[in-house]
Amino acid sequence: MKLPLLLNSLADSAIQTPRDIAIISDSVTWSYEQLYARIQQFEEALIEIGIPTNAPVAVLAYKTVETLSLMLALGRKGHSTLVVSPGLGSNVKPTMYFQAGVNYELSASSASSSPLILVTCFPDFKADSGFANGDEIHTSLMMTTSGSTGIPKVVELSAESISAFIKWGGDYFKITRASRVLSYAPLNFDLSLLEIWMPLACGATVILADIDRATQADYLKSLVCNYQPDLIQAVPMFYALLCQKNEPDRWVSEGTRHVIFTGDMTPLKLRQQVVTRFPLAIFHNVYGCTETNDSFVYSVNAQVIVRDERLFMGLPVKGSTFRIVTENGDELQGVGEGELYTSTPFLARGYTDPDLTTRAFFVDPSDQRIYYRTGDQVARDDTGQMTLLGRNDFIVKVRGVRTNMLDIEQVLMTLPEIKSAVIIPVNDETAGVVLHAVVEPVAGKILDGMSLRMHCSRNLAHTSIPKRFHLYDSPLPVTSTGKPDRRTIATSIQAQRSEPA
Repeated sequence: MKLPLLLNSLADSAIQTPRDIAIISDSVTWSYEQLYARIQQFEEALIEIGIPTNAPVAVLAYKTVETLSLMLALGRKGHSTLVVSPGLGSNVKPTMYFQAGVNYELSASSASSSPLILVTCFPDFKADSGFANGDEIHTSLMMTTSGSTGIPKVVELSAESISAFIKWGGDYFKITRASRVLSYAPLNFDLSLLEIWMPLACGATVILADIDRATQADYLKSLVCNYQPDLIQAVPMFYALLCQKNEPDRWVSEGTRHVIFTGDMTPLKLRQQVVTRFPLAIFHNVYGCTETNDSFVYSVNAQVIVRDERLFMGLPVKGSTFRIVTENGDELQGVGEGELYTSTPFLARGYTDPDLTTRAFFVDPSDQRIYYRTGDQVARDDTGQMTLLGRNDFIVKVRGVRTNMLDIEQVLMTLPEIKSAVIIPVNDETAGVVLHAVVEPVAGKILDGMSLRMHCSRNLAHTSIPKRFHLYDSPLPVTSTGKPDRRTIATSIQAQRSEPA
């Protein structure tokens, strides 16, 4: 990862505070001196491999110190890095790598005491890629979107945008060399910028959560209780695991200063549980996406975070601005709903696919700033507060009524017997759009369509009640980024011949 701010900071920490702990991984500690020495070892290994100078490369994002060291060594050698999920399908890679001009896929092995880099070569895509004009020189890091359908888009991030974000995060959350930050998200998620690269640039300690144990409640609780991280950023699933009901011990973490909700809407009931575990923390609802990084932040105490059913988005982060655009293309003035356009100091350069960049990014002539069309619907009330309604993709009209499918999924997920729920709209010649609920029960739990329909009728408008319920005993399919694979699920529904529940 070509990021002078981070690379220089790591070098300084290795000299000035060599024994300070940089990373805790599976109870093994790495000092800054040890981490920097590992980076240099990987740099030497890269010289032996002989990858062309400045060539963009892909790195399989195994969440290990070795992978982090490899990415940083690549940065020292001038390479732009595309970080991808280790579970990314082989049929997806050629298209992604073609767009990014990637000919080499690397992975770092932790099987020996010496650096070991595994290399897979791909055809020479450079001449036809989005990097054909040498754009890789200006790109520090490439990440993929976490979309629920289609091939993930490859987002280009510059060193300037990442450095600006690191500086903002360090200042806003007051991260120092004495701070500890828990890293729960996979390395290929944009959340890693705040969880890993920001604290390392600040000389702080990163606690790497083991991805293979990311759904084990006892393991997650041990990380929090044993290490008392100053900052925790996570999706609702993490907090649901951490705050499971009927626990014999009512543990409390008084050392955590910042608890960040991100990724999805965090239900009120879950927030009420979280505040009992972190009574002294400041709570933050953060909104952002891979293309813009964090754009809005809502920071309040324990009492306020449980005051409202739906969390506010808060204020634009320093240096950011936004527009709300209505269905007819006008900028919203005052109260109402519309699509959110944002412009941040951390804005991506675009996608490796120029056509996608043109559709999503534009220059506003009124202020000459570049904006990103988020595809998210937001609402602004008479006090100026904004709330996230959901993706444009998830809003459909049922019998003429605008219906947010994510709201229905949230209602279903309040049932403790449900592990996962997805709403799929199906076109019907007679009824128009018919909503199908696809539900995965918790292991050992029994559900039926009637009880689910009654639960929805008590909590939703009539037009939002799914017409049909499908119960899956096996896990619902997910994309390479871990989100529900709505396209596969929809195809499965279309193909079903038996009567649903």
